[in-house]
Amino acid sequence: MSRELKPCPFCGGKAELYESEAYNLKTETKEKDIRWFVMCEQCTALTCGALKKKAIEAWNRRASDGRSDKQTGGD
Repeated sequence: MSRELKPCPFCGGKAELYESEAYNLKTETKEKDIRWFVMCEQCTALTCGALKKKAIEAWNRRASDGRSDKQTGGD
């Protein structure tokens, strides 16, 4: 997947996608637990997801997605 990341919603900085390998302590087999996160290089805001797609969707989501000013109560 090559979806472009939106700028940081807090500072406008550039975002980067990262993969993190952690060990799942809930399983006796200690299987690798892969997580994805998107982090702003400037202010270090971040979102996480178990799937790459979900981490990107969470980062790119904005409060006004799919709504007009009338639907959000704006003028």
